[in-house]
Amino acid sequence: MRTHFIVGVSLSLAALCAASARAQPPVPSPTTAVLVNLTVRPDADRAEIVKIMPDEVRATVQLYLDGKIQQWFARSDGRGVMFILNVTDTAAAKGLMEGLPLSKANLATFEYTGLGPLSPLRYLMGPAPAPKPAAAAKDDPALAPPGPDGMMIVPVGEKERETIVRESSGLVEQVERAIGYQPRQ
Repeated sequence: MRTHFIVGVSLSLAALCAASARAQPPVPSPTTAVLVNLTVRPDADRAEIVKIMPDEVRATVQLYLDGKIQQWFARSDGRGVMFILNVTDTAAAKGLMEGLPLSKANLATFEYTGLGPLSPLRYLMGPAPAPKPAAAAKDDPALAPPGPDGMMIVPVGEKERETIVRESSGLVEQVERAIGYQPRQ
């Protein structure tokens, strides 16, 4: 049953994308991660690989701890690993992989594939809403920069300020009692 549902959704999405593709050019998808296929060279000296692996594992773990590796998997054929890297282009991924001991020793090959959002899903969203006219920060408090504590600063008039102070005084007193605050004499 689940398989029929998945196949049905996939076919519907494919038909929708095909129809939409004829109507408008595809929207490019931004690269949000890079998939790296590390394959140990078939002619690599196994003794050299065994000797390098402790350094390779340490370097890989360090990339993970640095937030560069999002996920990694052993290939089921035993010939290497797959990485999903938190980088936005293949050049950055190549730079990271070239620093690994297996790469430096020329014992592995690498394939790089940019990953991004599934662009055909855009067609399910319908047309994009019209942009709002630009408003000045003084007209729209949501556009004002945050204060030093990260909170939004909303300008209020004297009347609003008095209302806020009056309505919050009971809460202030409750908090002061709860924490044992004593005003200075």
